[in-house]
Amino acid sequence: MNNTLFLSIFCATGLAVACEERMCTETYDYMLEACAANDSAAIHQLIHKGASLEMALFCAAREHNLPIVQELLKAGANPNCMFDGETTPLYAAIGNKSLGECDGWCGGSFHVSAYKGQNELVKALLDAGANPNMPSSYRKLTPLSEAARSDDSDTVNLLLAAGAEINAQDIVGMTALHWAALEHRNNIVSQLLNAGAQTHLLTCASEEASIVSRYGSGHGEDKLSPLHIAAHSGNTKGVELLLAAGVAPDTPDAAGNTPFLHAASAESQPLLRLLTDEGVDIHHTNNIGENALDQINFFNNADSLDALRYLLQAGVRPAMRCLFTRAALRQNIEVIRTLGEAGLRCHPADEYGNSALNELFIWARPKDEARIIEAIDLLMQYGGDMPTMGYRALKAASQAGMKRVYDHLLKSGAPATPPPDSDL
Repeated sequence: MNNTLFLSIFCATGLAVACEERMCTETYDYMLEACAANDSAAIHQLIHKGASLEMALFCAAREHNLPIVQELLKAGANPNCMFDGETTPLYAAIGNKSLGECDGWCGGSFHVSAYKGQNELVKALLDAGANPNMPSSYRKLTPLSEAARSDDSDTVNLLLAAGAEINAQDIVGMTALHWAALEHRNNIVSQLLNAGAQTHLLTCASEEASIVSRYGSGHGEDKLSPLHIAAHSGNTKGVELLLAAGVAPDTPDAAGNTPFLHAASAESQPLLRLLTDEGVDIHHTNNIGENALDQINFFNNADSLDALRYLLQAGVRPAMRCLFTRAALRQNIEVIRTLGEAGLRCHPADEYGNSALNELFIWARPKDEARIIEAIDLLMQYGGDMPTMGYRALKAASQAGMKRVYDHLLKSGAPATPPPDSDL
């Protein structure tokens, strides 16, 4: 074929496809508007012009327009259509507006049926033969999982009565119970447990799961149970419910993190206390040697300080990390003081070679000078070695334009030249 002719056909075909996609998108938008406005005449006109019954049904379900949904079902619309290959009308009806997340077309301002607690639409779709186990195409979330994270007890009951698989797992192995525990939907946690949900199912690593950012790091790879998920999200009530159902409180995940270590990561002092009362090993270390203290991030909030003080008072000491370095990164004066008062010492560098003094400048701004000077004095008081640590800090203060800090470092003994045998 002549190259010029081939290119002209290719470009024309591409333009035609683009125009078709644009027309489909515009028709979809018009259909949504018509369903939201309950404009039957506009809906019929769009169908007459080529819009499918399935597009209309999906849009009506999305906008929770029960009369239009009923009319379309009577006209023969398929309640199990996977609109644009993404989600079904049932899934669209159940999605949770408060999460702002859903697959494919199912995103934005809808997710209203379960959110408003109105289940007539869900019942109409189920009565018409909607499959309660058909998942979304992207994350493989079932309607039951979506109802669970939406905190809609009535819809959960409807789906279970219609044959929803209570232990169905999504793309990373999350079940409805996992989702309810993660989102602190504890009425649903109790409801699912009473209905026979399994508590031992684990999330599972998969190649597809790596693209699902909603789950966060490790939810697939670490093989987490609902108890691990509840603890990691700081869901104290959810943990109580799972323990009452007989779940062992000290089982580690694939990375060696027990619920106690997950509770420390959540910086939840009440949850740490609850698990301690259950008799767990508070000194447990995971597969890379970290314990509960090593999990705390030390952001500037009361929760992290409460969790830190609880662990220190319980006798836990860091197994790996120099906590002063992490506290310095956050410029968290109270944490630095708490660590020092507990007898911990500031090392010249952490396991990554980072100096606590140098970390003070990572997120520093000129207005932080007074706080940084206070932190420098505390770090030196609790074992910081200015001759070893000071030169890097001096360079960082100079680069940040912090003259007061620079002068304070010099007065405190920071060397103006690199120490011997350094790589600076």
